[in-house]
Amino acid sequence: MTEKNWIKRRFDYVEFDTKNIESILLFSLIWNIFEKGCCGNFAKINIHCKLIARNANLLEVEVVNMVWKYFLHRYIVNGRLSEFFISFEFNPNDNKAKVENILLKGNNASHAERVEALLRICFRLKNNLTHGIKDVGRLYAQNENFRQANILLMHVVERSGV
Repeated sequence: MTEKNWIKRRFDYVEFDTKNIESILLFSLIWNIFEKGCCGNFAKINIHCKLIARNANLLEVEVVNMVWKYFLHRYIVNGRLSEFFISFEFNPNDNKAKVENILLKGNNASHAERVEALLRICFRLKNNLTHGIKDVGRLYAQNENFRQANILLMHVVERSGV
């Protein structure tokens, strides 16, 4: 029995299609490479987001802006926080307020601020995936979020020289 068939049978996902969660599946491997290469095998949100943002000049503005634009449009609507951001699960010490403030700056946020906010979003996506609600059906709606996170993390790894 294949993994895919097992999941279909075990969780009654008749229409289970890995294409709908491909970026989420790939995120696990990309995160592993990022964490090993850029975080010394143990990523810490309040250390590594700031550290990488301090070296934001190593990251191409075009790549960061592409990912920034996606999350900015997802989390800010008409100058206000969207329900997507309001309901986005952050731990108390993950500094959701900092991400909120940077997002509310919109296009006035500096390159380094954008990098830090985006990395904090990536960290939360990772933690929510592995520690959050266990519902594969809800993951379908998250595939594009993880695709964008993958773009950023791959770029960070490539530009870090590891």
